[in-house]
Amino acid sequence: DAMKCMAKPAAAAAAGPTRTVLWTVPRAISTAFERAILALGASALAQRGERMDVLHEPFGNPFYFGPLQERQSTRYAAEPPQFDKMSTIHGVSRALLHGFDRNATLDGGDDEDVCEPHHVFSKDMAYYIRGHINKTMLEGVQHTFLIRHPIKSVPSLYRGSMDTETTGWDYFDRGEVGYKELHQIFEVATKELGQKAVVVDADELLADPEGVMSQYCNAIGIPFSKEMLSWEPGPVPGWETWPGWHDDAINSTGLLKKAKATKVDDEGSGGSRGKSHKYAKELAIPEVQKSIAESLDH
Repeated sequence: DAMKCMAKPAAAAAAGPTRTVLWTVPRAISTAFERAILALGASALAQRGERMDVLHEPFGNPFYFGPLQERQSTRYAAEPPQFDKMSTIHGVSRALLHGFDRNATLDGGDDEDVCEPHHVFSKDMAYYIRGHINKTMLEGVQHTFLIRHPIKSVPSLYRGSMDTETTGWDYFDRGEVGYKELHQIFEVATKELGQKAVVVDADELLADPEGVMSQYCNAIGIPFSKEMLSWEPGPVPGWETWPGWHDDAINSTGLLKKAKATKVDDEGSGGSRGKSHKYAKELAIPEVQKSIAESLDH
């Protein structure tokens, strides 16, 4: 049961503001998950007079686009550095705790951008905070996790990373696979911060969207509503940073129930590396095979 690690929320969490991060790896259906949270904010929470800020991969800003002392990737080396408060690790961390004003500049006062929404939810890639994963960095926020078997996520990442026409990317970087960092965050959150593990498996989510999302909302202290399971297709502000990567979620209409996967090679009838597999070509590439093997170690 993918929800066996789900924790019941503390009474205080259910009564006041929530600060939650969903850590994940690329190609794990996380953007559709985020869209469900957006739908909840626009429906059930709004009806209760509660506000939710939903942050879309904010730690990706310093990782890819921040000032040179913040950047960890050269993928967007040609892009000029950003200098707003969401372009630093510190600025993003403050936004998770207090909400944010995207237009606040780096030279502004420390408290001028605080707007204190009722709830803050962020979906982020674990590898974005590589080198910053420690107790101090992760304090003050509830950490939750969305996982997917690497035999599905890694080939999909490889394909997108090599699809210049769609995503603008032209090489695969094993450092963007992210399972090592996801495990590191999990270890700090559960062992050093003492948080109960809240882990969602992507296949379980698709097999039972209502059941899984209901348990997740209960675990983080926000109300569940069936309205969060469907939405109108179309672009979402903030997602334009990553053209091509979110097309499926942009064009989707909800979390649609699929038959539960019983084995990791369910995307083709020829086995995990069979010719009929959806990612048969990618699965034959040694770099992909090595990345999958490394990911399974975590």
